[in-house]
Amino acid sequence: MFWQIFSFEIKYRLKRPATYIYFFIFFLLGFIAIASGSTPASEKVYHNAPWTLGMANVYFSMLMMLVCSAIMGVPLYRDIEHQTRSYFFAYPITKASYFWGRFFGSFLFVLIIGSAFNW
Repeated sequence: MFWQIFSFEIKYRLKRPATYIYFFIFFLLGFIAIASGSTPASEKVYHNAPWTLGMANVYFSMLMMLVCSAIMGVPLYRDIEHQTRSYFFAYPITKASYFWGRFFGSFLFVLIIGSAFNW
């Protein structure tokens, strides 16, 4: 049952435009920062120096926390909005397979969107 719930989350995320918008925004942030030279590097520090990349990842992580909560909170919000709790008890679904299927389905897209900045 885990794989059915996991694949449902994957299909749901692929249909949502927010997934592509988040990915495009973070890809664009990384591309523009390096292409335009607007990183906090000076004339003696390269744009791909460890300190510069570390500071960029700190700022990126702050923005990514907001995206992560938006992505990971949607399955919970959908369950509350549609009041599906009673339906799940009627099917042979274990709590672990339901929880981990929803979690890993959303977490996969958090990883994909998070990797957009580093491309």
